[in-house]
Amino acid sequence: MFKQSKIALFFLGLASACLTSIPVQAAEKLFLSYGPLILSLQVESLETFAKEGIINPDLAFYLERATPEQQAEFREALLKKVDVNPVLISRFFNTKIGEDILTRLGKGITIQGGTNGKYALRGALIQAAFDPEGLTLLNVFKKYPTNIQFQGELIEGFAQYSELVFLATETVVKDMRAWTAEEAAAAPSVNYATLSDLRKPGQYKVTKQVWHLSDQSRNRQFYVDVYVPQGLRAGKTPVIVFSHGLSSRPED
Repeated sequence: MFKQSKIALFFLGLASACLTSIPVQAAEKLFLSYGPLILSLQVESLETFAKEGIINPDLAFYLERATPEQQAEFREALLKKVDVNPVLISRFFNTKIGEDILTRLGKGITIQGGTNGKYALRGALIQAAFDPEGLTLLNVFKKYPTNIQFQGELIEGFAQYSELVFLATETVVKDMRAWTAEEAAAAPSVNYATLSDLRKPGQYKVTKQVWHLSDQSRNRQFYVDVYVPQGLRAGKTPVIVFSHGLSSRPED
């Protein structure tokens, strides 16, 4: 069995990794549960430690076996600002994919008592991003509208799943690089000096159209910008589809 201090450090690491890998009452406590064990920590103690380097008694319980270097790293993590457009954060977490991510996270990061914390987490992330202090781990804790409870087993499972996803992604990228290198080695060399300069306007002018479309399967409306070249040859003009990504607009 883990000693109590080791479990405490384990929870502290889970909380940090999960939210760094995040007129109402603000959260006052973080509750860390694993099976029947429930520990707590004052948000105020985290703020005092992050801004002044002072370790209050309840935080000392978690950091008693951490080295000075580990304490410094954790303090830095609490205050590390994520430079992101708050409008994009708001847009993303109001998309279907964003809501799905929050629902998954909200199973492990709940409000006190165990209710899925996705809406509270979304509100805290967006408020922290708009706040002058910025989107930091500490500020997310401070903006949380109620006490937070970390469900240890679920967060541990989510972390293991995420590790598998990252490993699969790295494997695919590595294989793709190898295949690309093999294909490039077998292909004849190209003298790019003889090709058109893509930085200069081409020979075709274009007309712009805006198509307003309906995705009935997901009950949503969206639009696309379409640039049609003059001299269009039916069935012979290549088509490029450019997806700008979530939380953005075609104009961006």
